[in-house]
Amino acid sequence: MSEVDIEFIGADKLQRRLDSLAESLKTKGTRRALVHAIAPIKAAAKKTAPSKTGLLRSAIGHSSLSKSAKSRLNINSSTVALLIGANKKAGKYRQAYKQMFIEFGIKAHKIKPKGRKKALAFGDGAFNGVEHPGVKANPFLGKALDAHESRIVPRFWEGLESYLTRIDR
Repeated sequence: MSEVDIEFIGADKLQRRLDSLAESLKTKGTRRALVHAIAPIKAAAKKTAPSKTGLLRSAIGHSSLSKSAKSRLNINSSTVALLIGANKKAGKYRQAYKQMFIEFGIKAHKIKPKGRKKALAFGDGAFNGVEHPGVKANPFLGKALDAHESRIVPRFWEGLESYLTRIDR
């Protein structure tokens, strides 16, 4: 058996390009593929979200998880992770707090004054407590995820293929 040595001219340049491509795939490529995969979920959530003012619908989007959030959720810090929900500011406030109550509901409960306050003021009246009737859960985001769950992985691969095709040019 004969031995053949092949030397590539510019091999070091090629290796640097491959290394940068690998790094790019880990972050940009994966993120773009995830964004492509979750697009129908976001669209369905926006369409089915309850809307009195439209603020909740306009706040629905996606964002990357911070390293500290990944740490709290036991996700490797180098993993690309996206959060879907009402995570944009709409009006003066972030709408995530409102989304949580709508998505999971609220049990009926008594609201009492806190601290040194003796009463709650509503309109022209003051009360020493009120009974909140609760709110029935409306899991619009969960339903959107369930409706599009079977297409997440295929759409991820479509998005990654699209990204690779674009950078290959």
